[in-house]
Amino acid sequence: MKLKMICIAGLLLLGPLRPAALADSPAGVVLELAADGLVLHLPERAPEKFKSLAELRQAHPSLAGRFRMEESAGVERIVPDPEKARSQPVDIVAGRIPALALLQFLADYTGFPVVHDSSNEALAKLKVLFSADVKGAGYEVVKAHLEAAGMVLSQRQLPGGRRLVEVTGAAGPARPRPLKERPIIVVGRSASAATRPEPTRRAADSSRLGLEAYMGVVLAKVPEVVRAQLPITSREGVLVLALDKNLSRTRPDLKFLERYDVITTIDRHSVSTPQGVAKELSRFAKGDEFTMRVYRKGGLKIYRIKR
Repeated sequence: MKLKMICIAGLLLLGPLRPAALADSPAGVVLELAADGLVLHLPERAPEKFKSLAELRQAHPSLAGRFRMEESAGVERIVPDPEKARSQPVDIVAGRIPALALLQFLADYTGFPVVHDSSNEALAKLKVLFSADVKGAGYEVVKAHLEAAGMVLSQRQLPGGRRLVEVTGAAGPARPRPLKERPIIVVGRSASAATRPEPTRRAADSSRLGLEAYMGVVLAKVPEVVRAQLPITSREGVLVLALDKNLSRTRPDLKFLERYDVITTIDRHSVSTPQGVAKELSRFAKGDEFTMRVYRKGGLKIYRIKR
């Protein structure tokens, strides 16, 4: 069997071969290496087939001679039947598998030639790690492991319509992907965090979000979804977004305000922007009185305030 394997390997590497003649045997005796075994051609006798050299020696113990392989243009090469291996998954045992063996599997599985740089010594030495046994591995599983090892595989169609698998990229450990900056969006802050004024952040966001901080009160434009639920026009309404916990000390006249109140008028002047509220409140000196209309949870409230 070992001799048979050596002969088949020789056929695959050297190309088409014709039957081998026995150099020291009687004229006309030919031993042919076929895909399914050995065929002995004796003069004036029908060809005899044998599955192994041992079977041949048993049938013809006196037959001896030296083999000489000769080229023949009329005999096809002995190659495995590609249809038997096409689209057939395999079981892979955990461990390090040579990359070239995996590329050979892809060629058998797809039926396409696999093209790679044969001078790449790193590829010849590369072994791909399978950390666990894989049952029924197909093209995508093997391709993913090869790409994780630093190889790039792609299918390409030739002008004649035939397809092939092309291997590009340097073999070796996969390079880490560069990190990308990603924004962090905080949703649903706690009440304590929301009520603390943040002067620096408000200064940066005020032009974009329309925020305004006035004496511990953070004001914002009324969202359209909120405005649609209230009987107010587009020219009135400012949302109380947050309140300083020390508001009762810094501005005791505004301590009645609650988060999410909507201020519509101050001293009978409609307000529609946070800056407008700050401007109106800054008009009053200590001891002045004024009114403020506020919508709270859908209900209108009117407050008489002394500065």
